[in-house]
Amino acid sequence: MAQPVCAPHALPCGLTRRRRPSGGRGVPGRSVGGLGCRVPTRKKRLHPGWLPRQHGAWAMVVTPPVVGAVLSGVTWRHALLVAAWLAGYLALAAGGLWLRSRRQARYRTAVLVYAGVATCLGVALVAVAPRLLVWAPVFAVALAATLFATVRRAERAWLNDAVSVAAAAVMAPVANTVGTHPDLGVGWAAAGVMFTYFFGTVLYVKTMIRERGRRSVLVASVMYHVVVALVGWFVHPVLGVVATVLAVRAWAVPTRWPGAKPKTIGLSEVAATLALAVATWLAFG
Repeated sequence: MAQPVCAPHALPCGLTRRRRPSGGRGVPGRSVGGLGCRVPTRKKRLHPGWLPRQHGAWAMVVTPPVVGAVLSGVTWRHALLVAAWLAGYLALAAGGLWLRSRRQARYRTAVLVYAGVATCLGVALVAVAPRLLVWAPVFAVALAATLFATVRRAERAWLNDAVSVAAAAVMAPVANTVGTHPDLGVGWAAAGVMFTYFFGTVLYVKTMIRERGRRSVLVASVMYHVVVALVGWFVHPVLGVVATVLAVRAWAVPTRWPGAKPKTIGLSEVAATLALAVATWLAFG
């Protein structure tokens, strides 16, 4: 009687090739027929259309509205505002993937779901805070510019990066508008800090990933951060301290640890953004 065969290795069941994977760990899999055969299995993950993989981007999206809310007095409307903003970000991220993939069907569902959620939340938000409509033209222009860049496959261009950072930063005064004690002067000051920091982050991340090894970009990043640190000391000492640390990082990390993984870079950005948010609250709160 012929022995059952373990596909795809064509070995009789019970016989296995001895292989030692790198790291000393076995190959994950499932048993077939109770005979000891192992079939490799893949860990299921959401594709990027549902969950963007840019870890640092989440900090840029969430921080400005949260800072604006804290500086103006948190209300329940802020929860609705942040939810609508996040849904809009997810819809835009999925839409960008859909356009870049030449409208592949696998991204369409995420686009429709997130766009629908963002629309519903946006309508509810305007119903309870109609004065927010004054900001609609600002975000309409930013959205049009981003989609234009995506269609032209220039979403990583410097100008598009600046537009994205500006749109995120403006969420500070937007959130300030619906606070218990709104002060647009404070809101715009926070927006200025957010834009300055996040645009510096764009420079820093490029020196670590897309422009790694290009001395001109590294020099531009370091000089930018040094100037920002000097200005930060004049605005408020706590901002000066954070900006000085970021200036040191802008030089040290690309030159000492150029091989840092993107995930590590993104998570470090989350920590730096948290420090900046606290500094902004101390400076203007």
